[in-house]
Amino acid sequence: MGHVIDCRTPSTIRVRKARPSVYVKACNTSRTYDQDIAVYIDSVDPEIIDNPTYSNEIEIYCQAENNSEFILNIHPKDYLQITCQNWERWENFRFTSTLPGKELNSLLFRICGLSNNVSLGDVAKQMGVETVNSLLFQSFNNLGDTLTRKQLQGFPMVKKLILSNNGFSKVPKDLLMDFPELERLDLHENHLELPLGIFDFTPKLKELELGNNGMKTIKAGMFDKLEKLNFLNIWGNQLTEIETGLFDKLILLQSLDLSRNKLVTLSPNVFDGLKKLEKLHLSFNNFSSLPEGLFSQNKALQTVKLIDNHRNLTSLPDNLFANLTKLELVLLKKNGLRILPENLFWGASSLKNISLDSNFLVTLPKNIFKDLENVEKLELNFNNIVTLPDKIFYDMNKLIKLDLSMNRMVSISRHLFDGLKSLTELNMEKNKLKTIDSNTFTHVRNLRIAKFSHNELMLNSSEYQNVNLSPFYKCDLLEELYLSNNNISEIYSDWSISATNLQLLDLSYNDINIISMEDLQFVSNKIKVNLRNLTCIEPNGVDEIEISRLHSKTLKCVEEEHLYVKSKCPIGCVCWIIPEDKTRLIDCSYKNFSELLIDKTGMNNLKPVKDYHIKLNMTGNTLTEIPSIELLGSEYVTDLILSNNNIIKISLNKLPKNLQVLELDNNNISRINLDVLDYLKNSTSLKKLTLHKNPWKCDCDARDLLSFIQSKLIDIPDLGKVTCNNKNISMLEMTINDFCPVETVIIVGISFTIALLCLFIGGLVALYYRYQREIKVWLYARQFCLWFVTEDELDKDKIYDAFISYSHKDEEFVVNELVPKLESGSRPYKLCLHYRDWLAGEWIPTQITRSVEQSRRTIVIVSPNFLESVWGAMEFRAAHRQAMSEGRARVILILYGDIGPTDNLDAEFKAYISMNTYVKWGDPWFWDKLRYALPHPPELTRNLVKKKIFEKHYPCIQINAEKKELIYPFGILDTSPAVTTPPADSLKVFICDQNDKDPYVNSDENEITKLNDSNRFNIVPECEAIHINLINKIQCTTV
Repeated sequence: MGHVIDCRTPSTIRVRKARPSVYVKACNTSRTYDQDIAVYIDSVDPEIIDNPTYSNEIEIYCQAENNSEFILNIHPKDYLQITCQNWERWENFRFTSTLPGKELNSLLFRICGLSNNVSLGDVAKQMGVETVNSLLFQSFNNLGDTLTRKQLQGFPMVKKLILSNNGFSKVPKDLLMDFPELERLDLHENHLELPLGIFDFTPKLKELELGNNGMKTIKAGMFDKLEKLNFLNIWGNQLTEIETGLFDKLILLQSLDLSRNKLVTLSPNVFDGLKKLEKLHLSFNNFSSLPEGLFSQNKALQTVKLIDNHRNLTSLPDNLFANLTKLELVLLKKNGLRILPENLFWGASSLKNISLDSNFLVTLPKNIFKDLENVEKLELNFNNIVTLPDKIFYDMNKLIKLDLSMNRMVSISRHLFDGLKSLTELNMEKNKLKTIDSNTFTHVRNLRIAKFSHNELMLNSSEYQNVNLSPFYKCDLLEELYLSNNNISEIYSDWSISATNLQLLDLSYNDINIISMEDLQFVSNKIKVNLRNLTCIEPNGVDEIEISRLHSKTLKCVEEEHLYVKSKCPIGCVCWIIPEDKTRLIDCSYKNFSELLIDKTGMNNLKPVKDYHIKLNMTGNTLTEIPSIELLGSEYVTDLILSNNNIIKISLNKLPKNLQVLELDNNNISRINLDVLDYLKNSTSLKKLTLHKNPWKCDCDARDLLSFIQSKLIDIPDLGKVTCNNKNISMLEMTINDFCPVETVIIVGISFTIALLCLFIGGLVALYYRYQREIKVWLYARQFCLWFVTEDELDKDKIYDAFISYSHKDEEFVVNELVPKLESGSRPYKLCLHYRDWLAGEWIPTQITRSVEQSRRTIVIVSPNFLESVWGAMEFRAAHRQAMSEGRARVILILYGDIGPTDNLDAEFKAYISMNTYVKWGDPWFWDKLRYALPHPPELTRNLVKKKIFEKHYPCIQINAEKKELIYPFGILDTSPAVTTPPADSLKVFICDQNDKDPYVNSDENEITKLNDSNRFNIVPECEAIHINLINKIQCTTV
């Protein structure tokens, strides 16, 4: 967690923990010029100061006079950076502090200026900084000649001083007098002309950066006091010469950069004093020549970079790099070199990397690489080399990479690469090579990457045991061989047989004429062969096809030439064998055949080709039916190509069981039989079927064909072209109605009628659920469908139909209006009333509970008087609890009079009224609704049914002779004793049809018959004589 200065008052700033890089206003613009910014940092964790990390940064943002701004980034004991904005003068910066740590590693001033009266040291002291190791001042401005010694005072212990990017044009001689401990000085990106003696006060200086200052001259003696200097950069200036003796005193100098100047030549002894020089950079100058012995005294030299001298340096002096035994890297590219001395590198035995590319070399001396046994990389590309002497690389037995591309070499001799035992990568691309000696690579056994593209090679082959070998046959480790854009005409056997590590073979854009199966049998299983742009010439069918696009399935052999042919070819046909997918192709296309002709002679000794399936092509003939294929072996036939014939019908017995492709387009087929359609639907092997351009009949018998086509169970190409005869509409877009419009109309009519009927029934159901109470009331009032509204016998054990709860003040209404109506009429109810059915002296709550439990309903007369009655509320709650416990509607509310707003009612009563319907006195339907709400006697339904049953029958009663006087009082009849005693006294009801004669009942009213010696008599002559109420009270049993 970092620390950010938080402003509490205009003059006081304290520290709080927060994320780093958060700007906090530390002073405001209202301060006057002489006011200080008082900073008190009193809460910084000491552990943070002792162990600073990146996140422990303090940032202060301060506005001073005239919109000047200062941003201070403080990292305790590490650095302090001051960034200025709209800087005017340091006098505006008044900062009194007790910042943690008096010693800093770095003090940085960015985008600030210099004041004549306030030094940078004074600014540091204001913040409590006393010791600094590194001082940086970068204004990124053009300060000209304003820099003085005083402005930099106050840093006697500084070891590193950076004054870059300030635009200084002139500095005083005593500028560095106050920096006795200075070791590193950076003055690059200015416009300096250094005064002689400026470095006399910095004897400990080790690194000096003077780059990109535009200096035109450096006077001799400038560096005489810098005997400890080991790093000197003078790049990017305007120097045209180096004065003699300029570097003589730099006896410890290790690195010198003179690049990007305008040097034309150097004096022979300019570097003689640099005994310790290891790195020399002379690139991007205008050298036209170099003196002999230039580096003779620089025995420690390791790297020399002499790149891009505007191609003016055409040659190098003898022995320029000779005997530099520590030299490892020499870069001489883009100099315009045309000739090199043979002894250029002699004795430089440590050389590892030589670059001579992008020059104008035509050849090289034979012994130029003498003694260079440690060179690993040699670049000779982008030259004009035509030829090289044999064994020129003989001593370079550690060379790994050799680049000779972009030259003009025509041939490679047998001994050119002798000695290159370690060579792994050779680049000879874009030369004019025509030949390579067959033994060129005999001793280059480690070659892994060989690049010979864009030449004119034909690759002279050598024969060994009748096998053609390329010049690379000895390169057993070869992994990548690039031979594109040459004149190679064959694929050599060694690439496929012995090159076991070959992974990439690029033969694109060559003149290969023949590719055999053996050419493609590579031992290496990782190889990628590039034959791009090679096209086939023959056989017909694959001519002009690029090799890269050629698939093995398109390669076929004439059957007679195949080793495994054991079957005859049909007469007039051409038979092929496709080894890739084991196909026997019988091509009888466009022969004007009306049938398939096979010579049966010797057929008994021939068999179909084992494991090969047959593809029969009879396109463009005059067939009228599928040809017989029995003699070919129908179980092997998988493809029947029969397009463009005159086939009329398809016979199931002509279709092979393993058929995969059946092409019948452009024939004269109008209908497919159902057995054939079933075969096509159920075939598990059929993958492709063509039917377009046939005169299909589209009638009711073709419905199965339409269903098959539209199901797309099989791939049917050009399905959109399968049309009906004389119609230009695809079957894919047609429907059954297009085939059978009459049946479709009937189906649609029936479906529409059923839909309307369902809609009507649904409407009735919806109306019923919406008005079911009103419907049931209406039905019950008119005694219709009583089975639909009559209750079951759940309450058969209850004594009363209803208990009436009312206020005694409403007793007149109950006694005079309600009770008479309910206890009379066709459906009288048995009511429980206070004044009639309660026992005198018994406890009232007990009687209320008993009356509710013994009644099927409780009728509550809700009136203003009732609502004031205590007993009324008790009766309502008892009835309500009984209904809730049984889960049935038990309470019937009758509103009698105006009860006022329901908000004033008891909560339980109010809830019941809001959730249940009630009957209001004065409603025209009052009695119908009330009777519907009361229990529905099941006898009512049975009586109506019985009335219909007895409509044409006489109810007759057979009475036991001993009991008859109980019901017949008009006289004593003669009887004889009963033979047996009946098990019980009972009544037997017999139903007599009007047309039948009962043997026991005489139809004559005045005649009495006998039964078992007992007198018989007529009870009633007619069924209508029995009142319906009596019928309701007869118990019909059998004894």
